[in-house]
Amino acid sequence: MARLSFWLIPAAQERAFFEALIARLAHQYEAPIFVPHVTVYASESTPEDDAAAILAQALAGMPPLHLRVTGIGYSKAFTQTLFVRFAPCAALEALSARLRARLARPSPYVLQPHLSLLYKHLPAEEKRRLAATLTLPGPTVRFDTAAAIAAAAETRTRQDVERWQLVCTYPLPGPA
Repeated sequence: MARLSFWLIPAAQERAFFEALIARLAHQYEAPIFVPHVTVYASESTPEDDAAAILAQALAGMPPLHLRVTGIGYSKAFTQTLFVRFAPCAALEALSARLRARLARPSPYVLQPHLSLLYKHLPAEEKRRLAATLTLPGPTVRFDTAAAIAAAAETRTRQDVERWQLVCTYPLPGPA
């Protein structure tokens, strides 16, 4: 795989909510099912990159993060068809920078904290309708696990999503 992505995954209660929503939307639109996540950083993968060590070093002592929801959005991008948007967060930005610093070939990845709900090319009006009808369980989402994912250089299709490979997971070890 050509790309290494680092994710934050919601804590159990929030994860269950988002898994059910993603599965419902995937079934409704014949789209891929995927793990709910926020991509913190992504870059070209090299043989020198030890994802487990990178995560362990970058997350040392970091507590679970609570990200504030700012709304539900949509875009033309396949990987941002429909998503939960989060407010900027200094701890998340610092984590992204620590991950970047540990990779052999860092990329100019720009952190835009969001949690995708659907990957599918849809008309703008359908995305707008969906965004207006969804209700979230609360004003914040707690994230207590990080993961590294190997993927193709770009994700443009359902098949690309279905080829993602979990490399490792790591609990945020600090106190809640």
